[in-house]
Amino acid sequence: MPLLRCVNAAWTAACLFVPICALADDAGAPDCTSAPCRAARTVDLRFGENELRFGVPVSPYTTGDGHIVIFPGERLVFLFSSTADAPGTPRFVREEAIDAPEGALKDAPPGTLILNYGQFAGKDTMTLTLQHNLPATLKLKAFMSVPGPDGFKLTYTSTCPIMPNIVGMENWVQPLGLIILEDFAFQKGAPGTMVCD
Repeated sequence: MPLLRCVNAAWTAACLFVPICALADDAGAPDCTSAPCRAARTVDLRFGENELRFGVPVSPYTTGDGHIVIFPGERLVFLFSSTADAPGTPRFVREEAIDAPEGALKDAPPGTLILNYGQFAGKDTMTLTLQHNLPATLKLKAFMSVPGPDGFKLTYTSTCPIMPNIVGMENWVQPLGLIILEDFAFQKGAPGTMVCD
């Protein structure tokens, strides 16, 4: 079976994602006492006859700037301390099993965001689902890491607004590494307006 590329996400985090490095101590290890961290693991993705394998380092779920970092195979829960005007900064609550039942939002406290990211049901696509119970439609910016011959490259990707209590879904037809979500804001304008940018 052809191999797309074996890359190490630790190199990607150290070289491309400066906010993640800002949480590391002088020895280069992440500071998991002030920010919860994920355990190291390996991600295996399959696209047709090709396979992509890369390492996920011990690393925080959020950056010092309030950006969310999610890798394939993760289902993460965050809590925002929102006001009527802004969602605020996300705080990591927990990681759940990737196959946890949907609908967990109904029992969640106000301001909850649940993210589910990976390759599901043997499909060649990558999917990120987002659901929240914030008081307004949520807008955000997303950057995805795309593998190439020289490792991963961070690229902006468009996203659609996510209405409260409705599952939003983003799909990509290529293998991806981590996704960074940032600049969380409530959508301005008429309710229900969907401009994906």
